[in-house]
Amino acid sequence: GKLALGMTEAQLLTWMGEPEETLHLNASDNLYYYDGRRLYVRFENGRADLIATLNSRYASSDGISVGTSELRMRAAWGSPTKTRALGPCGDTCDTIKVQTYQNCFKNGLQIDVDAETRKVALISVRVGGCGLP
Repeated sequence: GKLALGMTEAQLLTWMGEPEETLHLNASDNLYYYDGRRLYVRFENGRADLIATLNSRYASSDGISVGTSELRMRAAWGSPTKTRALGPCGDTCDTIKVQTYQNCFKNGLQIDVDAETRKVALISVRVGGCGLP
């Protein structure tokens, strides 16, 4: 699609229109929400530095989207370079029941997979690559 890291806020406005919600993070950084908060773009110093979606209508250039099976995702991108299991309170408590697997891939994408359905639940890309610790 037209959304890309490094784009300007003017380009976002042209391509996506007015956001449904804007969160001012500080004097120069903003987070813009679209599609019922299921697509968001973060800007740092006037440039997009994070794009994320929870909606299946937005896909990677090779067709991976929310709802894609973990198997299809791995067939397209191989094994993740990093994985983290999250329980009901993120990574701040013991993982009694894993709810989400977060994965980093060589292509720079971070993908959250639902532990129960084993389907993609969130796709994000950020400047500097995957954001997992």
